[in-house]
Amino acid sequence: MNARVLLNKSRLELAHLDDVIRIEDEARHGGLGDSVFIRSLFQTFLAHRERRLDNLLQAIHSGDMGAVRSHSHELKSACLAIGCERAAAISGKIEALARGDRKVRSRRHYLVAVWYERLATELVELDAEVRRTIKLP
Repeated sequence: MNARVLLNKSRLELAHLDDVIRIEDEARHGGLGDSVFIRSLFQTFLAHRERRLDNLLQAIHSGDMGAVRSHSHELKSACLAIGCERAAAISGKIEALARGDRKVRSRRHYLVAVWYERLATELVELDAEVRRTIKLP
């Protein structure tokens, strides 16, 4: 099975990596899990996922919208780098909510917390899907 077929998963949209995948597929005629670059990319993402979520949660609890914006932006960028557009969109929503007031208003804080829970769930499901698809430990 080639890498393009494997990338049609619900959480993995790696069209921006098509050229790298195509070149590696042609060189190896192997699956997505055989790609050294792709394995490294996902291993790095997964290794930092929990820390990034913890940093975002701490910022939410502290009410520091500047830190919430910064950490959600970092997560959004990391998700886009691996093609996880759904988690990137949720991170972007948190980032947008964090803009504006420096002080957290109760409704804004509630919405950020709700979107954080959705993001955390999405990233746990992404982790399982990546490990299954890429065959990571």
